[in-house]
Amino acid sequence: MVYGAGVAQVRLEHISKIFGEGDDAVKAVDDVTLSIDHHEFMILLGPSGCGKSTLLRTIAGLEDPTSGDVFIGDRRVNDVLPKERDVAMVFQSYALYPHKTVAANIEFPLKVRGVEKNERAEAARRAAEVLGLTEQMKRKPGQLSGGQRQRVALARAIVRNPAVFLMDEPLSNLDAKLRGDTRAELVDLHRRLDSTFVYVTHDQVEAMTMGTRVAVLDRGRLQQVGTPREVYDRLTVRLGEARVALTPDSAQQLHKLGHECLVEAVAGAGAGFSDEAYREFCYDGKKHISALSLE
Repeated sequence: MVYGAGVAQVRLEHISKIFGEGDDAVKAVDDVTLSIDHHEFMILLGPSGCGKSTLLRTIAGLEDPTSGDVFIGDRRVNDVLPKERDVAMVFQSYALYPHKTVAANIEFPLKVRGVEKNERAEAARRAAEVLGLTEQMKRKPGQLSGGQRQRVALARAIVRNPAVFLMDEPLSNLDAKLRGDTRAELVDLHRRLDSTFVYVTHDQVEAMTMGTRVAVLDRGRLQQVGTPREVYDRLTVRLGEARVALTPDSAQQLHKLGHECLVEAVAGAGAGFSDEAYREFCYDGKKHISALSLE
């Protein structure tokens, strides 16, 4: 069976999101326009507070944009309830019901929709088979490893047959080995499903190895969009309306300006730095380019 509910292009047009009012107002997302093609694996990459999770929640309908439009397929969904947007969200925390079995957790979205018991049991069985959970169906979450719990959360998402998967740092609670294994499983899952993936992370390895394209965000603004190779080879940052290619010289200038930009994903030799000349980041409560060792 092929999962996925048809063509699922996602378009964001001039999306801004402001929290608070007056002097306390914070612009979490600042005029972001982004087109995500059907069956694309789009990575939203940026440091903490850059607006990537807010943007994902806006696609899901969990946040209303202050301005701008969200389209899924040809449908403008600004006023559409989350449950009617044909999306499924996977959270960092798994959000499983501890008292329910794996099978019951996977079936739950279909139960809420009123799907017949036999039909939802069969759908859960197929989803579990896709993710290698067949042997764990009678267990409860407390009896599973972190990687298995994350796969249950994924199975609960795919059983809904969504057009778009939205994933908010789903691997951040796993240890290094499990993260590596689960990355490979997610890439394989994307190949098998006829769905669009939008994946939020601050992890440069995930961005470079999983996505078909990467959208780099910083301070609520979209800095750059490209394939992992394009972003690695030529990272750019945005100052006002200008885009600046990141080189050792421009990095020094940006550092002097105190510009808070995302470089950890792709710096190194790909951005023109030698191993000896590049110190990655200094950290003083913000992420800055370290120019201390640049020649």
